[in-house]
Amino acid sequence: VGYTRNEEEEEDVTNNNEGNETAVTTIQGEIIQIIEPFEKELLMAPRGSTIRRIRPAPSMNSMFHRCGSMALFMREGGEEDSIGHVMLLYHGLPESLLGGGSRGVRGSNNDMMDKRYNATSEGCVTTPLRFDHEDLVRGMEDTLDAENEAFNSSSLRGRNNEVSSFTDKTVTDFCFLSQETSTSTSGASRAFAAMSILVLCSDGAVYTASPIIFDGTVVPRSMIVDAITHLDTEIDASMSFVESLPPSPVASTEQEQVEARTRQCKAAKRYLLDAFGIPEGTSIQGSYYVSASIVHPRSSYSSSSSSVNGISEALAWQPRLQGPLVMPTQSDADTSSCVCIEPFGGVAGAGIIDGFVVARSQGRTLHVDFGIIPGEGSVVLPRFEFESDGDCQLIDELLRGTGAYVERALIKDDQEGAKESRTETATSVIRNCAIVVDPLDAIMVHVSSKSRIATISTNAIAVTAQRMLSQMDGNNNKELPSVRTKVWSALEAANNTVILGAGVSRDVHLGHILLARLSSGTVEVVNITATQYLHESYELMKAKSEQIAASDGDNAALELLQRVKPLHELLQPLVGKVSNGLSKMGKIVGGGTLPKDTRPEILSIFLETQHSCEVNVVTPIEEMSKILNSRRDLLKEMHDHQAAELERLTELMEEFKQKHESNVKRVKELEANATKLAERSSAVLTASRSLHPHITDAEAAYFKDLQRYESTCNKWDEKVTQLKKDASSSCDAMSAGAIQNGEVRCLVDLPTEKIDVCHKMLRGEAQLLKQLEQKVKESSDVVEKISKSMSRGETADTARLRLVGDKENQNS
Repeated sequence: VGYTRNEEEEEDVTNNNEGNETAVTTIQGEIIQIIEPFEKELLMAPRGSTIRRIRPAPSMNSMFHRCGSMALFMREGGEEDSIGHVMLLYHGLPESLLGGGSRGVRGSNNDMMDKRYNATSEGCVTTPLRFDHEDLVRGMEDTLDAENEAFNSSSLRGRNNEVSSFTDKTVTDFCFLSQETSTSTSGASRAFAAMSILVLCSDGAVYTASPIIFDGTVVPRSMIVDAITHLDTEIDASMSFVESLPPSPVASTEQEQVEARTRQCKAAKRYLLDAFGIPEGTSIQGSYYVSASIVHPRSSYSSSSSSVNGISEALAWQPRLQGPLVMPTQSDADTSSCVCIEPFGGVAGAGIIDGFVVARSQGRTLHVDFGIIPGEGSVVLPRFEFESDGDCQLIDELLRGTGAYVERALIKDDQEGAKESRTETATSVIRNCAIVVDPLDAIMVHVSSKSRIATISTNAIAVTAQRMLSQMDGNNNKELPSVRTKVWSALEAANNTVILGAGVSRDVHLGHILLARLSSGTVEVVNITATQYLHESYELMKAKSEQIAASDGDNAALELLQRVKPLHELLQPLVGKVSNGLSKMGKIVGGGTLPKDTRPEILSIFLETQHSCEVNVVTPIEEMSKILNSRRDLLKEMHDHQAAELERLTELMEEFKQKHESNVKRVKELEANATKLAERSSAVLTASRSLHPHITDAEAAYFKDLQRYESTCNKWDEKVTQLKKDASSSCDAMSAGAIQNGEVRCLVDLPTEKIDVCHKMLRGEAQLLKQLEQKVKESSDVVEKISKSMSRGETADTARLRLVGDKENQNS
C-alpha cells in the first residue's frame, strides 16, 4: 500500500486539528498488488481437502525471515477418501516485488533453477512434509494392530462404524516449537527448536517434525555451529559406547538404537552444512550471520567461496514425522477433541525442556493442558524419509512417550447454545477457541472462546524444569515449590455478541493490555494487570470468608454454652426447698418413747414428718446430686475441648511467628532492593534528562519548514530530472561534431562579413571582461587593506588617507 500527502492537505489537516482536538487523520491509500501464494497448490489439491492452519514464520530475536513467509497445513482428500496431510511453505515475497534485485533468478545456473524455482512475481512454494494415516498409527504398541488399523482407514476399504477409535485419528493443528521469549543459553537448543514443529492430533497425541526451514532464513553462525558441535559430541559419545561393548554375534537392541541414533546425527549434520553453506572443518570462520539456501542460489556473502551462486541440495532432504512424543490418555481420547496447540513456557523451561499448551473442548467445558518435551536437542533432531524401516522403528521406540502433560485447567462456558455449536466429526474440526500466549509474561496464557476470554497463570513448566535439574544434580532432598495455577475471566461477551479474536499488545508503554475484537465491530481493551489483581483480591476475600465460616463453629459452641444455665440458678430453688423443709420439721421423739407407749397421734406425726423429710429434703438433695454430676461431666468435656483448642492456637501462634519472621526478613530484603532500585532509577532519570533533547519553538518551526521544503523538492524533483534530461539531449545534439557533420545547423543564415563582425564583437567583449576583472581585483585589495587597518584600531578617515598616500607614491 502506497500513499502520498502534499503540502495543501497537511495545512488542511493542521487547521482541522486546531478547531477540533478529536479529529482523526485519514490517509487515502491504493492497493498495489494482491498475491495468493497457495492458489495453484489449492487448485491442484484433491477434492474435499481442507486447510487446518496457516501460520506466519516464527519470530525470534536471533532469527530473521523474508517478508511474507508462512506455512500452510492441509488435509488432503475428503471425509470418505482421506489421503493424508501435507505442509506447504511459502518462502516470502520475491525481491522484485520488495524493490530489490532478482538475485534468485539471474546467474549462470538459470537452467538448474527453472527446475525447482518458479521465477515469477508470486514467490516460491515448496512441500517439505507429507504423511498419511499410517504414519500416525505407527506409534501404536502392537505393529500388527497398527497395520490393520492403517488398512481399515485407507480408501481400499469402506469405513465401518464399528472400527476402533484409532481410525478417527486426524491432525487438528500445528505450531512452531521456537518462541520469541525463549532465553535458552544453548545455541543448539535454539537451533533445533527453530527448525521444528509440533503436530497435534484430535486425541491429544503430539508429534514433531524437523527440519522445517524457510528459504533465506538468517541466523547467527554461532547457533548453527553449536548445533553441529552438539551433533559431533553425540556422534563421538555413541561411537565410544559402541566400541566399549563386548563383541557379540548378535547386536543388542540398545546397540542398534545407538547406531541408528548415530546415523541420524550424521544425516542432520550433513543437512545443516548443506542448507547453510558451511564448509566442513571451517565452520568457525566466516561472517557473523549465515543464510539458509533451500530453493534460491547461494548469496554472494556465503561462507564458501566455491559455493557462490551454487544450488544446495537441501530441498531433496524430505523430513519425516516423528512420534508420538506425548501419548494420549484413553479417557481424554474418548470424551474430548483437541483443537489447537501453541508453544509455551520458553523462559520457564530454561532450555532444559520445551513446553506447549493444548486446548480441548468437551461439551461446554474447555480443558487447557500444559505439556513438556525434553529440550536441548536430546529428543527432537532432524529426521528424513530416506531412513530405513529398521532405523525408523528403533528411533520411534526411543522417542515414544518422552513428553507428558503436567497440568490441566478447566474453563466453563455458560453461554446458551455453546454445546450445539461445537459439534465435530472424525475428520472435520471446528476450532471454537484460540490460545494467545502472553509475550510479556512467560507464565501466562489467554484462552479465547466465542463467549469469554480466560487468563491462566501457571508455573507448572518452571517447577517441572526445577525438578529435572534437581534430579540431574542429585539433590533429591531439595525443597521445591509446588505447582500453582490460577484461572480467571478477563472478558465476557454479551448475549448478542461473539468474540472474534484477541491479542496482547507488545508495547510496554501502553501497559499490560489485551485487545479483543467483537462481532459488533468494537474493540474491547482489557487491563490484564487490573484483572489479575481483582482476581487475587477475590481469592483473598474468599479465603477470609471461609475462615470466618470456620469460626462460626466456635460461635455456635459459645451460643450453646450460653444456653447452659449457671449452677447457682439450678441449685438455688432446691436449696431453698430443703431449708424450708427442715425449718418446718418439729422435734422428733427419740428412743426414750417405748413402742408400747406410742399412741396413734404420735405415730401419725412421725409418718407425716418422715414424708415431709423425703419430699422436701431427700428428693431435692438427689436432684442436686444429679445436677452436680452432669455439670461435672460438662466441665470435664469443656476442659478437654479447651485444652485441644489451646494446643491448636499454640501451633497457630507458632506458625504466625514463623510467617512474621519470614515477612520481616522479606521486608528487609525488599527495602534493600527498593533502595538500590531507587538509586538506579535516580541515575537513569538523571541520565535520561541529560540525553533528552530540548527544541525551541524557533527550531521546531525551522524543522517544519525543512519538511515543507523537502516535500516541495520531492514534488519538483521529477520535473527537474526531466529538464536535466532534455538539456542533456540538447547539449549532445549541439556538440561540435554534430555541427561539423551537418546533423545540426543554425536556423539564422548570415553572410561571411557579418559572421566576422560577430567574432570581432566577441573578442572585444572578452577584452572588456578582462579589464573589469582587473578592476574588481584592485577593489578587493583596497577593501582588504581597509579592513586590516580598521582591525588595528585606525579610524575610517585615517585608513582612507593612508590608502591615498600609498596610491600617490605608486603613481610617482
